[in-house]
Amino acid sequence: MLSKEHFIKLIQNELECSENLSKLDDLGISLYETPLHDHYWTLFDLILEIYFTKTGRDFIFDFVLDDKPMMIHLDNDEDGEILIINTAEELYNFMLNNKTTFFND
Repeated sequence: MLSKEHFIKLIQNELECSENLSKLDDLGISLYETPLHDHYWTLFDLILEIYFTKTGRDFIFDFVLDDKPMMIHLDNDEDGEILIINTAEELYNFMLNNKTTFFND
């Protein structure tokens, strides 16, 4: 199982990489449609596949690709309790508390 510390480093690295890609794009240097970008995402996904289920990977991709905070409806009811996740540590803790759903054996 991926430790919390390694998970946080992995997510922070991805967020920093995405931020740097955005900065380059703002300067007119786009790497989004290049093999380098594709290889990066393939590597990131391969790492996630080792440790996480498809549901877990989807949650992680939602977290890194969408604006924060991430809101999770805990009882699948739009009017029910909502968990707000702002950090990689909060995401890891939520996923760990639901280990069978998010982590591979």
